[in-house]
Amino acid sequence: MQLDQFPGFKHFLECYFNISTDFPDLKHLALDYKNRESEKSVNALVNELNTISAMKDLEAVKTFV
Repeated sequence: MQLDQFPGFKHFLECYFNISTDFPDLKHLALDYKNRESEKSVNALVNELNTISAMKDLEAVKTFV
């Protein structure tokens, strides 16, 4: 699995996510993303996250973060 397959997820990781973010702060990150990005981008990210989740390949996802 390549990160380039998921451009919305890549954008979220590069522009919003910080590895030192605590789990409770993820809600704030998600709300910030939702408020700043277009509805199309938000929907694309949700679809990509659902696809990644359905793959159940945590090791591949770890390579992104």
